[in-house]
Amino acid sequence: TPMFLELHDLHLLNSLAGLVIVYTTFNLPFGLFVMRNSFRQIPREMEESAVVDGARTRQILVRVMGPLVFPGIMTVCIYTFLFSWTEFLAALTFLTSNNLFTLPVELLYIQQNGAFGQVNYALLESGAVIAMLPAVVVYLALQRYYVAGLFSGAVKG
Repeated sequence: TPMFLELHDLHLLNSLAGLVIVYTTFNLPFGLFVMRNSFRQIPREMEESAVVDGARTRQILVRVMGPLVFPGIMTVCIYTFLFSWTEFLAALTFLTSNNLFTLPVELLYIQQNGAFGQVNYALLESGAVIAMLPAVVVYLALQRYYVAGLFSGAVKG
């Protein structure tokens, strides 16, 4: 209710910008936690040696830290995409226009659009498979980074 009232006061109900704010609100804490742990596992000596070699702060972040935290970045990307792609409740609550509905809400609309008590299961299941395909493709494309991100802090060394 408070989020609904805030979006109403900001005139962001029934807009994709409001939905992006909601998704960011839910995904940001998880992303910060994963990235904090990714940066903490990098030995401080690597940063200090880059400073001794004459690297600036931006160069240290991009050239030294970037490749080491890349699995963490990909893990956050996978989780954020999967959460946003399959999220149902916020889209159902904050969107009312048919042309702005997300795929899970549209599948519910397809299910309830038939006659009372009748569900077109073929249409509903084909929509569910189509909705699942991008999530599977993203996971398969980024799986190696995800696994590396999971096991990067598991071995002490």
